Amino acid sequence: ESDDGLDAAFFWFDTHTWTLRFAGARLSLHVLHPEAEQFQTVAGQRMGVGYVDSGMDYQWEMHSVPLESGSLIFITTDGLTDQIGGVKNIAFGKRRVFESL
Repeated sequence: ESDDGLDAAFFWFDTHTWTLRFAGARLSLHVLHPEAEQFQTVAGQRMGVGYVDSGMDYQWEMHSVPLESGSLIFITTDGLTDQIGGVKNIAFGKRRVFESL
């Protein structure tokens, strides 16, 4: 009767083409290219792994992201963004994570 599962991210980096392949189970990838002002977000699927509604034959979509030398990649679980605190005692949130980075 348990509905325990997990969020996951899988990466494959091709050093010859500088291409990052990514598949996310309830996690998104964020890329900051060297000259960019903001992160590019590559959304993962809304389906996790091992939950009751996760089909045994579910296929997570693979994304190909070209990278440049000096690009930064970032991924986090909701454990960071949902942290409660500060003067207003609210969740830290994605916006503040990106501003901090």
